Amino acid sequence: MHLRCVGFCGIDDSVDPRLLAAISESYPWVEFASLEWVDDLKFFAEHAKMRLAGHLCSKYVLDLMKGKGFKRFQLNPTKANNVDSSKLTAEMAKNLVKVAADHEDIEFIVQRSTHPQDLMVNGSCPTNVSFLFDESKGRGAVSSQYSPPPPPAVSFGYAGGLGPANIREELKKMEAAAQGRNIWIDMESSLRTILKVIALGLLPDKYSKRARE
Repeated sequence: MHLRCVGFCGIDDSVDPRLLAAISESYPWVEFASLEWVDDLKFFAEHAKMRLAGHLCSKYVLDLMKGKGFKRFQLNPTKANNVDSSKLTAEMAKNLVKVAADHEDIEFIVQRSTHPQDLMVNGSCPTNVSFLFDESKGRGAVSSQYSPPPPPAVSFGYAGGLGPANIREELKKMEAAAQGRNIWIDMESSLRTILKVIALGLLPDKYSKRARE
């Protein structure tokens, strides 16, 4: 098994984008998902070689398809991300395949789980559509058993409750499940910090475009 990249999806406004740039310089395989601070991140990303991933949920899934800088987009059609999975249809899956085929330079990641009504794309999808297996459906719970790999032409990764405290042991389980395939992993809830900005003397816009000006 080989790790394509490691996604730090818990990055939020408490993190200085310059720190992310420094991490990218030393560890180029680290990938960052972006939240509200896209403008600030863009400013620093222009001066450092950073791997960026946009995680899109709810109505924002299609909003940023033409954005610059992001080469991977993750779609999270789960209840934890405010999506009513009962409204997902086969026609929507076909639309995703069409969008992906029209944007071959962008990787589209679909979060998959065992829920029968999740948005599923079969093995005949474009090669730039990948699967993220998260049995907790975005709730940040560790998987009891990792899913076997999809067809050989489809890239995939694992997520769900991963973090510094358990990543070594969970990687062993993933290696057994992945059957020698290349994977990536995402970490989110374990990386989030409850930060009292005022108590620490930090302003919410300390690193914002407004503050820089």
